[in-house]
Amino acid sequence: MNLDMPITIKEPESTPTSNESRRDDDIERLFPPEHLLLNVVLTFSGTIPRLTAREIGVVGESDKVSEAFRQLIEGTREYLASSEDARSELLRYPPTMWFRFVPPNQVRYPQRPADLWPEGEDVEDFIAAATEGRCEEEEDEPES
Repeated sequence: MNLDMPITIKEPESTPTSNESRRDDDIERLFPPEHLLLNVVLTFSGTIPRLTAREIGVVGESDKVSEAFRQLIEGTREYLASSEDARSELLRYPPTMWFRFVPPNQVRYPQRPADLWPEGEDVEDFIAAATEGRCEEEEDEPES
């Protein structure tokens, strides 16, 4: 046997086997699309854990976090089954994959139309009322 002889290793072709494509399909069935996930916040009322799916308003509350999570899943399942929301597609996936747990300060609340100014009120009137007397006070002060 000659040890100086070069050895060539043939690389396998990179075509996916039927098992690999099935694995990809399984992953797609396990994980819902990111845009469907529900943000869940864990808070405490005293010592009682509370899990809230903010977008749909479903709450699970119990002495144990695991029981609160079960309640959250059941409430969410009922909501999704009776809703025509696009998120009802989540029912095709395992319930434990429906949620994204986020800290309370990172939750995006639903957009609401801003109602900052009463109808029929004029901004200029508000500014005038808010600054009324200010200019007079500044003029009355003696200069130092």
